Amino acid sequence: MTPNYDRDGIRFCYPENWTIIDESFDQWPRTVSAQSPHTGIWMAHWYSNHESPTELAGNVLQALRQEYDEVEAEVVSERIEDHDVIGYDVSFYCLDLIAETSIRSLRMGPHTLVLVCQAEDAEFDALRSVFSAITLSFVRLSEFSSAV
Repeated sequence: MTPNYDRDGIRFCYPENWTIIDESFDQWPRTVSAQSPHTGIWMAHWYSNHESPTELAGNVLQALRQEYDEVEAEVVSERIEDHDVIGYDVSFYCLDLIAETSIRSLRMGPHTLVLVCQAEDAEFDALRSVFSAITLSFVRLSEFSSAV
């Protein structure tokens, strides 16, 4: 059976061999992260007001550029369900590995979300559909209100 995360209106499904590794609901932005048994991680951050999705996605990219050398990024614009999504597909070296990162930002209700998926490049390719399924379940199942 697929585990379901459910806390304060935030809901998503994730693989049973993944674990919830981080939660923060006591300050903004709110966060939750799920990790694969290897290098894959899916993270959601949501902000309390209508901050710019473009600016928030750019802030994540800027943080990666400050942390790592030779960060390559491609702008991405897509739709998830009825939501316009902006973000970046990013790759960079971390130790001796190439890390792949997907940064996506969108508005839902009164919140702006930033969704980040990251893994070593070979695992990222294998997890691409898993990351998409987690993200889609998050967008479909979560109930964002001013209380979240």
